[in-house]
Amino acid sequence: MSDQADELRYLARHNAASAAPLRFPSPRIIAVAGGKGGVGTTTVAVNLAVALGVQGHRVVLADLQFDGGDVATHCDITPLASVEDVLAGRLTVHEALSLGPAGVQVLPGAWPKHTLVDPDDADLERLIWGLQGLGRHVDLVVLDVGAQVNRQSRRFWLAADEIVLVTTPDTVALMDAYATIKLMTDSPLTGTVHALVNMADEAAAESATGRLSRACQRFLNFDIATFAHLPPAATDLGDSSLGAVPLPYVLAEPDAAVARRLEMVATELVGASTAGPRNGAPAVVAAAAG
Repeated sequence: MSDQADELRYLARHNAASAAPLRFPSPRIIAVAGGKGGVGTTTVAVNLAVALGVQGHRVVLADLQFDGGDVATHCDITPLASVEDVLAGRLTVHEALSLGPAGVQVLPGAWPKHTLVDPDDADLERLIWGLQGLGRHVDLVVLDVGAQVNRQSRRFWLAADEIVLVTTPDTVALMDAYATIKLMTDSPLTGTVHALVNMADEAAAESATGRLSRACQRFLNFDIATFAHLPPAATDLGDSSLGAVPLPYVLAEPDAAVARRLEMVATELVGASTAGPRNGAPAVVAAAAG
């Protein structure tokens, strides 16, 4: 009987997600991605979500690195549910959320790692529908999609209103960022792609964004936007072997230069997301100085 009841609950949720129209406007979706590992994608996603929460926005942060994300660790939470429960139909997105810092609601990644490398299309669509259906309670959804280029990450890029592509000024990182844009733009994007140069001084960041922008324009006929760069920090914003952090950087050291820059990026993202309906060609935004 228990198995039959579980099956009925799964079918009810799946059918509702597939057929019911959204009763409230969808929250704006911000995907944070990287061209390669180690550039700081997860830490940037967490800090942007928390900065948005501090600014008073209702935010969900979703860990969608199916090959092993660490959002829950960065938020210092011990989750009772995860994205795996949503993909399996056991819980809705709303039911799987955990409370994180600054009031941010967190959809934790799967554990153990590597258990969700290839969810099927129906489960993926149910997850996206669940995130889009949070509009009654949520203003913004931040997706940590990592540095993978695959069917799942492409679907998240397509669902996003704004895509923040994190890179460093390192030549290999820039080449990987360009390659990621090339692969992801095989399908027309409705969201704007923003390059965010992490762990860089102003001169290195301007050089990096210039090189990336010119390559995208020349070879892909595609314009990217750019944000103010993130300077090197006392606490590295890379996804290396830092271990658990007690607080996101924007809370732990709010007066540091990198924290202030992250707050600026969060503010610009809100402005970009509310500037108009999802559509159109991305505009080029000059990197902020200073």
